Amino acid sequence: MVESYSKFAKYYDSLMSDPKDKVALINGWIKKYNSKATSVLEIACGTGAILKLMEKQYAVSGLDLSKEMLSIAKKKIKKGNLYHQDMTSFSLNKKFDVVLCIFDSINHLPKFSDWNNVFKNSYKHLKKEGIFIFDVNTIKKFNRFGKAKNVFLNPMGKNFVIEKASVISKNKLEFSQILLENQKGNNYKLFEEKVIEVAFEKDKIINALEKYFKVLLVFDPKRKSPSKNSERLYFVCKLR
Repeated sequence: MVESYSKFAKYYDSLMSDPKDKVALINGWIKKYNSKATSVLEIACGTGAILKLMEKQYAVSGLDLSKEMLSIAKKKIKKGNLYHQDMTSFSLNKKFDVVLCIFDSINHLPKFSDWNNVFKNSYKHLKKEGIFIFDVNTIKKFNRFGKAKNVFLNPMGKNFVIEKASVISKNKLEFSQILLENQKGNNYKLFEEKVIEVAFEKDKIINALEKYFKVLLVFDPKRKSPSKNSERLYFVCKLR
């Protein structure tokens, strides 16, 4: 068994949902809360799926800690800047109208102090009237995933990706992805990636955000208004 995050980069887009609906939500909020916006930075941009859909409207930039993800993003995005930097400590010496962090990327940070660093750095990289938009998986979703103990098999040509989730604690979930990559004939090589996600209560997140932002909206894409049953929340924030 070999642990290799780089092996999963080329399968990432196939494993993730189509981001068109997410981009439609984001564009609606940008139009409503910062209609003059011309520049967007996405932190933890992965393979650039979000930015690719936004580059015709905005000057786009992205950063990620994975060189393999960025190499795929560079092939997608015709115009834009991509940076190999950490979302908790990035420094670009420029400011943007919008900063995004989508696909529950912030849940990958294990300590709430790391979340605070993302909020602080996003604040530092925003222009006047700038907005910060991000989404999170909730504790409710973690609980459902953990109880279900589902295992998903995703065929990808001659290759297979097996996904499963297990609860570590109330607010911590381990996602395991196993790649069976076809070599020749019926021979397969196995790679495994384990990702820990951590969730925090909505009020704790809002309290931390309010040091830097006015929280304009907390949105549940399924119910619109957040509730105890919300499994994903979007936060739309504006510079104070």
